[in-house]
Amino acid sequence: YGNPHSETGIFSLHMRGSNARDFAPHWLDDVTSEHYFFGFPQSSQIFGYNAYCWDEQQVVLDEIRENFAAFKEKGNTQLDILAGGSQGGKVAIERSLAQTVPVRGFITVIPSVQDVAAFETLIKTAPIDLRGCIITGDKDPFYENTVQLVKLLEEHRIPCKLITIKGLGHFIPNNFSEMLVEAVGFVAN
Repeated sequence: YGNPHSETGIFSLHMRGSNARDFAPHWLDDVTSEHYFFGFPQSSQIFGYNAYCWDEQQVVLDEIRENFAAFKEKGNTQLDILAGGSQGGKVAIERSLAQTVPVRGFITVIPSVQDVAAFETLIKTAPIDLRGCIITGDKDPFYENTVQLVKLLEEHRIPCKLITIKGLGHFIPNNFSEMLVEAVGFVAN
């Protein structure tokens, strides 16, 4: 989706229990479609009817690498960002830190950060020029862990902007595509 001639690529992983087709519209509007080139990989791991997840780690690694290579063939991006929502957001942070694919950083919305300590090893070995942005709500069940993760990233000199929406639970905000422009600006800086 979007502009295949854009220098900025956003490769975004859908939420657990969702699919790429239903997830993509949250990221797209006239502005984002004009300025960025998007890839929305579809997990093969079945969660339910027309619903998928990112549970099996080796499958996740293989699918991200394979789909990212196809994404790069279709666009001419110079600055790539791994992104995602909920479980896809958590995976995007992990895979960015591990540099599973070469990206500048990550942008996530309501990431399902369950265990902050699980990120420590990845953070210690992450590239020093990595940057991130997390968009979440203060009523999200993962909010406190997300705040702790942002502090841990910053303690290890990985800049991470936290955008907190007052009153928002575990949902993608209605004006998310507008926030995406701010997030890309931070990661690209």
